[in-house]
Amino acid sequence: MPENQNPHVRRMARFLPFDPSHDQIYEEYQVDSDTLNLDTVAYKYVIGAASSKAHSIILTGDAGHGKTHLCRRFIETHLGYNENEARRIINEACDGRQVIPHKNKAEPSGGVRIFKDISEFSPEIAAELIENSNIENSLTIICANEGRLRAVLASRNAGEYCAELLKSFGACFGEGKASNDGRVHIVNLNHQSVAAGRDNHSLADLALRDWTSGTRWRKCIDCDSRDTCPIIRNREMLSEKVSLEAAATRKSKLRLLFATLERIGYVITIRDMLMAFAYLL
Repeated sequence: MPENQNPHVRRMARFLPFDPSHDQIYEEYQVDSDTLNLDTVAYKYVIGAASSKAHSIILTGDAGHGKTHLCRRFIETHLGYNENEARRIINEACDGRQVIPHKNKAEPSGGVRIFKDISEFSPEIAAELIENSNIENSLTIICANEGRLRAVLASRNAGEYCAELLKSFGACFGEGKASNDGRVHIVNLNHQSVAAGRDNHSLADLALRDWTSGTRWRKCIDCDSRDTCPIIRNREMLSEKVSLEAAATRKSKLRLLFATLERIGYVITIRDMLMAFAYLL
């Protein structure tokens, strides 16, 4: 990377599908420690459920909602690993076959099994692995899109545990609850909104505020091309610290655009949102 290039600009470029490092938008391939960590409602719910001794947490939703990202942050927050360690665990120990212990060995726990992507297995093998993960005093986290999850839980190798999960999965749609008993929790990320939130605290607001903050643009202060750089100009048009009133108006229009799309039934994933912001900037 050239010495005078802003690393944040390179980071945003990875979210553009024509960039050669585009694969680093996927959690498994990221090598940059300066990542965007949004404390979503789903993230807080998963941490709360695990702290309340949940037995199973199912994260379901389309690709790009951040299921793997949630697992990596869970490994950091709940199990005590740092970011680099958590990424290694995501790549090496999240196929559901291995128990991930708390980093603090003194803490009593049966450990956690994580299926970062249940579609990596055939439905029959996945069902058998899920049945084998049904161990008392331990937590299992399963990531899958809705169709694949139903196929796994209803496959020929599905037993009593899969049947329990399938029943809970169906109940969450009929009753609108993530959990009925505190034992099994269903977190449907397709219901996650990037535009909802009061006082400019939607996911879109938080992400854009983070990406346009001054600390990320210090590298550009003494750049010879600053006055003619379109990226800097775009950032200034959306930065509240540069022009509070104008930036607030522009961001409210972006929020309205996202909200309108969601209200007509278009599901916007966090990945979609970040790709749009990278393109705008």
